[in-house]
Amino acid sequence: MNHIPFGNLDYLLEGSEVQQAAYRVLRKYKVMEILSPFTPVLTGTIPIHIDIEGSDLDIICEVYDFHHFEQLLRFEFGNRSGFVLKDHVVQGIRRMKANLQLDQFEIEIFGQPIPVTEQNAYRHMIIEDRILRLSDEEFRQMVRSLKRDGYKTEPAFAILMGLEGDPYESMFEVNQWTDEKIAEIGCSFTEIVTRVYEFTEKKEYHFPLDTRNIEYTGEEENRELFAERYHKDHSIYVSRGKNRNEAHLFFRGASDFTCRCTILDLSQEKFPILEAMEASVIEDTSDDNYDYYDVIDTFGVIEVTNWEWSTLISSNVEKQGTEFFGFIESFLLTYFRQLVFSAKDMEGLEVFMKQTLPWAKSFYYEGELYYRFKYF
Repeated sequence: MNHIPFGNLDYLLEGSEVQQAAYRVLRKYKVMEILSPFTPVLTGTIPIHIDIEGSDLDIICEVYDFHHFEQLLRFEFGNRSGFVLKDHVVQGIRRMKANLQLDQFEIEIFGQPIPVTEQNAYRHMIIEDRILRLSDEEFRQMVRSLKRDGYKTEPAFAILMGLEGDPYESMFEVNQWTDEKIAEIGCSFTEIVTRVYEFTEKKEYHFPLDTRNIEYTGEEENRELFAERYHKDHSIYVSRGKNRNEAHLFFRGASDFTCRCTILDLSQEKFPILEAMEASVIEDTSDDNYDYYDVIDTFGVIEVTNWEWSTLISSNVEKQGTEFFGFIESFLLTYFRQLVFSAKDMEGLEVFMKQTLPWAKSFYYEGELYYRFKYF
């Protein structure tokens, strides 16, 4: 299979807006021309179109004369914003790296005494490009989704391809695979994110007895008893809604709690509410309210609505109701990556959402207050 001619930047002109912007910046500042004595190649996520917000431009070089390389970097880029140069030896190999800012892009220039086509960054990119070409667009989007969740590129691919061990080493195994095997295994990402239409293929579920799956609010020594009670005495039934992206759920928990609700696959339906969610993302990591890497997943975003909640008990309702809601939420987050609730739809249940609301992010859609919450 032929891959992109990465040695010539012209391929970027036919790519995404980010790829075209990268081309313009590299040409504007003559970066590749300046580095030409060291056979520079652009690597990383932007060349193969799996970049996310803030992705940088990684340029690798073949360097033997480090004195010349350092002089060139300092003379040509030393006055650029954010310029930092590091020189170190890893496993007996000298490596030099410069970081700087050019317009909207952070640039990383990396040099070591190895031909660029034999450097790991280039070899990984070639393998990843092959995987992407043999997979569908959903696979590409899942790579991005995992990267937004904080995964590095190689670990993200390793997860989706079902690779074991060190992801940076196991990626090289794929180079020996046939195209047919890559195309087949490239679909394994469905084990990580479930579509609603896949979820409805099974009519009855049982949540495994595992206290790690439970949001528990009581004393730690009672955690096992709580999990055992819920896991031994519950039932979960699923039926299809009005279309393949909607499902109705019925939960019967311990202590005669029952709940009905409906889930909608927002990302599959491309609901406009997703735009409001995107606008609510917190980008400032220095913000005191920034609790975890805040992103909207490309896949697995569901709205939980049409709540019907009932119980026959009259005492200790708040505590056991909180446990029951945690049970429901933990179950949903086992299959889906992000839950969305309408504040109006949750009226009366707020008292049971003690584990959810402190971590939930609020946003408005068409004048209505919503909450979004994800597993992290």
